[in-house]
Amino acid sequence: MLDIIDDTKGLYRNIQIAKERLKKTTDPDEKMCLRVYIDTIYSAIQNVQERDLCKSNRDIFGSYKNFKKIIYKQNQYESEMIDNYIDNKEFISDYMGKIARGVDKLKPNDSENYTSYELLSIDDFWDIFYQFMKSIYLDEFFDEYINNSHIYNCCSDDNVPGWMMVDPINNNYDIFLGFLIPNIYSLLVLAHEFGHVYDFNEHKVDAKTFNKSMLQSFNGEVFSCLFERLFLDFLNNNNILEDDFERIKINTMKVNYNYLVSSYILSLLKDSYLENLDFTYMSNEEIYYIVKNKLKIDFDSIIEYMLPFDLAENNAYAFGDVFSMFLFDRIKKEGFNNELVSKFINERYRMFNKDFIIDNGLSSDNYLELYKKELKLIKK
Repeated sequence: MLDIIDDTKGLYRNIQIAKERLKKTTDPDEKMCLRVYIDTIYSAIQNVQERDLCKSNRDIFGSYKNFKKIIYKQNQYESEMIDNYIDNKEFISDYMGKIARGVDKLKPNDSENYTSYELLSIDDFWDIFYQFMKSIYLDEFFDEYINNSHIYNCCSDDNVPGWMMVDPINNNYDIFLGFLIPNIYSLLVLAHEFGHVYDFNEHKVDAKTFNKSMLQSFNGEVFSCLFERLFLDFLNNNNILEDDFERIKINTMKVNYNYLVSSYILSLLKDSYLENLDFTYMSNEEIYYIVKNKLKIDFDSIIEYMLPFDLAENNAYAFGDVFSMFLFDRIKKEGFNNELVSKFINERYRMFNKDFIIDNGLSSDNYLELYKKELKLIKK
């Protein structure tokens, strides 16, 4: 049985290791990686210990000057991402609009938000997850992870169910599960986070590429969403947690639908709202009513339930859903080592590129056909 860690000694040790490396490197992108990593560790410690942790910019960044340098670099990368987005906005709007409207017509007619699932024993919880990893031939990968890294149980101020912390310089990965309850939902969260671990472990990059991918690419949630699909497929094929499977599949499809709609709505904003980040100061309702007449369908029933609009995050999860659907379909037919996965890996760390969609047949119509196949897994 795998132990869940609630001791922060290892996290404090990682801070010291990162600070030692900071003293030695002259690469500005490595410095940025390490300082963001240190900041993330402090937040992780605070969540694991469930108490406020007194820390200053000096603790994390060394000086206010260093802090300003990193913010400047981040803003520079984000500005390039927004410029790329605006250049491709018309294509994204047409693409996501067709998908969102199509899903709206097809999605399960179930308004219930399922939150109660069967409790498992800890042994059964880990056995199910291990058998899942074995089913996709990653049991050795899982064993290697638990021998070298940790899974922490922690609280989360913003109710994030889980996250993965990565040190790309030292290839160190830790998973954090918020308020772990041994049920199907926590298993799905764990599969999602292992998708991130697999992504960064298998496709290692230099510090600059990593920074740009974190701030510019919409592909960061593809492997995590893929692992969700693979996990739910494993449960369905093996008749495991059958009642809960249907419930959580419906919930997952609802969440994905919300991100598709979010991406579509943002694509309808004027360039000036995006360039000046005006939309970040607006409520969901304000953004929605600015573009409502362009939507060609009424989405106002879900606006109050959606997370705040965020250009990078909303598109990362929307494209995470879309691209993972295509990768999942290809993997089911050909296994992990197939042409589409290889092409995506080459595309993984880049900014949005419509040619990748066009050249590989990832059309909105083809997505909707795969969505119809996915719907057949639900009996309702």
